[in-house]
Amino acid sequence: MNLSQLEIKNFNCLADMLETSKPETAEIETSLAELAVLVRQDGYRSYSRVSKLIPVIADIFCTSPDPKVKGQCLRFIGNAVSYNEINQRALTDHSSFFKHGSKALWDSIQADNEENVNIYLAVLFNLCNESEYCQKFVVSHASLLELIFKAVDRYFSSDGFFLQYVCFLLDQLLSLDNTLQSLPIDCLNIFLRCCKQKLLIDNIIDEEEDDDDKRVAWSDHLVSLQTLLTLLEAPKYQVLILENEDKVADLFRICQVALAHSLTDVDLRRRILSVLGSIAAYDSFSDLIKISQTSSIYKTIQNLLYSLNSSTACASAALCVLGNIAVSSTRISEIIEQNPDIISTSISLLLETNDPFELQGAHFIKNCSIPASYRQAILECKVERLVSNLVNINIFPSIRRIGLQIARNLLSSWCHDSNQNNGYKFDRTYNLMVESLAKRYKVEDDSSLKIEIQSTYASIISSFSESNTINTLTSRLTNNKFIDLVGAILQGTEKYSSSSSSGQQPLQQPQPSTLVSPEANTTKVAIDEVSPIPEEQQMNQMHMSILRFTKSIGIIAENDALLKRFFDQTDLTTYGNLTNCLSIALLVGSAFSDGKDTTNQLKIGIMNNLVFTAVKIKEFLDNNRPGDPSLSRLCDEVINDCSPFLG
Repeated sequence: MNLSQLEIKNFNCLADMLETSKPETAEIETSLAELAVLVRQDGYRSYSRVSKLIPVIADIFCTSPDPKVKGQCLRFIGNAVSYNEINQRALTDHSSFFKHGSKALWDSIQADNEENVNIYLAVLFNLCNESEYCQKFVVSHASLLELIFKAVDRYFSSDGFFLQYVCFLLDQLLSLDNTLQSLPIDCLNIFLRCCKQKLLIDNIIDEEEDDDDKRVAWSDHLVSLQTLLTLLEAPKYQVLILENEDKVADLFRICQVALAHSLTDVDLRRRILSVLGSIAAYDSFSDLIKISQTSSIYKTIQNLLYSLNSSTACASAALCVLGNIAVSSTRISEIIEQNPDIISTSISLLLETNDPFELQGAHFIKNCSIPASYRQAILECKVERLVSNLVNINIFPSIRRIGLQIARNLLSSWCHDSNQNNGYKFDRTYNLMVESLAKRYKVEDDSSLKIEIQSTYASIISSFSESNTINTLTSRLTNNKFIDLVGAILQGTEKYSSSSSSGQQPLQQPQPSTLVSPEANTTKVAIDEVSPIPEEQQMNQMHMSILRFTKSIGIIAENDALLKRFFDQTDLTTYGNLTNCLSIALLVGSAFSDGKDTTNQLKIGIMNNLVFTAVKIKEFLDNNRPGDPSLSRLCDEVINDCSPFLG
């Protein structure tokens, strides 16, 4: 707003008295008090004389022995610098103010003068709020940061302390790159103690009451947790907290309470999940925790999962952590011995959410699906719905990968189940997982996930072939899923064809379905960043994948019944992919004839599989489809051109 002439005159009279005369202490205090009230308003703050008055009042603050005068100086300065860059620069240029202010803040803490401490901290908050320049200025004064934490440590249990504003201030300061280097060593312990007091001891929420005032107070309590989470998002403090089991247990209990009562705060829930998952991903966490009722941490994890007050966020937090503990068959067995129903409970809770952050908890089910002994328990729990939910999370490839790996591990048991007395028990589940993968394959834009789906299909065919039950597979696949399955494999070989001929980057190797140390992307949930792989290694990885695909195609070609079904049901796209697949052999053969890679055993294996396939398809065509000369000629080319290189 624009000031009237009368308002300007009134302001100037008060300012003149401070600048040009030597008034009595009482007059100074009165003038400062009036000015402090005026500069609460944006019109007065923007008045040009305010920035010139700030050094004058800062000098009065530094030299006056009267605590009331000092207090009024701080009130004026705190109001004047709020959202006003010119006034902020005027204050940061006055180095003596911060030197004397730091001493005054320390003296107030020592004297237990909470009111003065609040005023000093309010000045810092108004100075730094939404001003990166001022935030960097404060961080450059390490003594100021230390005093802020000392004030929190001294007063966090006091209802009158400006804890909320201090936490907002610290969150802004901690967002700067170099702040962590300037923090006092005890800062993590201070906020652990603060959160423990606010969320565990002073927990004011009564589950049977719906008191808006209490819920507002509860919301205020959560600001200290936000600051604690900001600290724990830094690896430095993740490592530090893992040095003490009791502190980790306190953190988990704090987060349990926060998750249970913050059902509408999606961002807070996600931050908690991220921090707990990141801490649990450290090897030292697995070393620290004992899968036993004697472990306070493990009991808290159980409470997160089984408590009546648990939400899907609580359950996901528990499962993220359990997934990072369950990194061996022995540990998985220990977890299931403690809670025999944990698989069914986990899947039921995961089916209640579509939040991609909460679905990280499926990481636990993925690891449980690796040992064959627990797959039946998973198959009995509507896991096909969970797989479908996971593979259709578009925002994060890491979540889709978890779903794919669960499906791949379970589908690897299909052949074994088919040979058992209850072989048909899970056919519907297996079919629905194949269908989910087929649908995802058609829209998937992550090449490493596409090739992993292809590898999954190839593994299914290979496992049935090795047990001489390949016809059983085709009878078990409903509708045209057999065509989807073969079509995906053929597309995999087509990609090899295009990359071999055009020099495109080869596909990345799929993640193996074995128990490995937890990966960052299963807990932090960021868009995947794949580390560069040397070109030679990439080519070898690709050739291994293509070798698996071509073996699967050879298995199909060897079985007349399968080939007949394929040619009877297939569409032109899949038929075209078969043609491209056979063309690979000619490409590889051309490389051999040019004297390139004649010792590459992977390429020899690929070409051998495709020559075998060409022989079988040619025999089938000659006997069953004599009217298909183009494919027959291609088979002849493959056999004639490539056979000499195979001995």
